[in-house]
Amino acid sequence: MNQPLAALCALTCETELATRLTAVIGDGGDEMPIAPPLGDKICCPVEDAALRQRICTQLQLLAAAQSIHCPWLSLAGLYRVIVPPDRHSAVLANERLLTAIGQSRAAHEGKQGAFAFPCERGIVVVLPMQIVGYALAPDTEVQRQYGFTTIWHELAHAHALALDYWPQGQLRRPRASASLQLASLMWHEFFADRHSHWPGFSCAFEHQLVERAWQQVKASPTSAHVGQLLVDVARAYGRIGATRTEPFPWVAAFPQAQELAPVALAWRTCADDLDRACASLVATNESPDMSALERSSQALSLACQTALGASL
Repeated sequence: MNQPLAALCALTCETELATRLTAVIGDGGDEMPIAPPLGDKICCPVEDAALRQRICTQLQLLAAAQSIHCPWLSLAGLYRVIVPPDRHSAVLANERLLTAIGQSRAAHEGKQGAFAFPCERGIVVVLPMQIVGYALAPDTEVQRQYGFTTIWHELAHAHALALDYWPQGQLRRPRASASLQLASLMWHEFFADRHSHWPGFSCAFEHQLVERAWQQVKASPTSAHVGQLLVDVARAYGRIGATRTEPFPWVAAFPQAQELAPVALAWRTCADDLDRACASLVATNESPDMSALERSSQALSLACQTALGASL
């Protein structure tokens, strides 16, 4: 592996010393040191030392804010947070680790966002520089929200993925069956968005993803398109239900379903299973049983395909 890629490989990259953080206590302005949540796990191969320090400090501060907002989240299973110039370079550098868990390079082609994955030493979070830039120096409030929530989303993934795929400090390969894969994708996106949303932040992006996927399914109700819709709906429900500002957040996350009664009924069951899984994880700090969600997500998928397929 050449040096640029080695610098981004989770197993060989260099990490930064932990940033010193302090918190202001009360109105008197007294400061108290707090432990940097990400420790010495950040890899940020940026030549400009001042910029590198700003990036590391911002990530530590965001992780600290999330730990205060959601104290049941743990980063104990986190191995690395890598800040590459782009997603593609991180995929190339970690191709062997991704292949070991059944993810091909081709599966990442065309994607530009952040991602997290389990490896033999823990959970790796990849935050491309563009996303970190939105959090560090945004041009608009929309960019700031996108940067912050994306970073919090991936750090929440680190907690749930560690419980699911790295129990007792050993890698457990992702589930193989198609039905379990769908349930797992829905669960992890729901959980990550449930723990990356603050009051006042917009849910417009999640609404757009659901609407786009809904139109795709209406045009072509294949199992693949329906699966993408359900993952987007689960993500939206996580975000919208985080602050419970809507009277019926499960409806608000998937308003299109109300056009078709069987779909709406199946979605409500699925939403209840997502909520129960989340409550179970918070209460036990263990990966939840996916059997109920596997059944309800398959029932929802079938309801969508049947209802929309019959109307074409």
